[in-house]
Amino acid sequence: MFKELVDSGSFDCFLDSKFMISNKLRTQEIDPLPLTLIDGTVNYYVNQVVSLSIQLPCRSLYMIECYVTTLDGSENGILP
Repeated sequence: MFKELVDSGSFDCFLDSKFMISNKLRTQEIDPLPLTLIDGTVNYYVNQVVSLSIQLPCRSLYMIECYVTTLDGSENGILP
């Protein structure tokens, strides 16, 4: 199970680093990308991405790439 937050203001998918570690998901290293917050500031860079296959309740299957970061809430990920 995956508890996510749908954020219509987000342009990318994000996955919590603790969820990634506890589920032993394989990451790929990427060149550091700035994580721009809603106020336009950059205080963090992401350097890992995870490819996930997700299935929605309607049984549609999608492949998504999520940047790995630390999320503050109780969600495991953020989807745009």
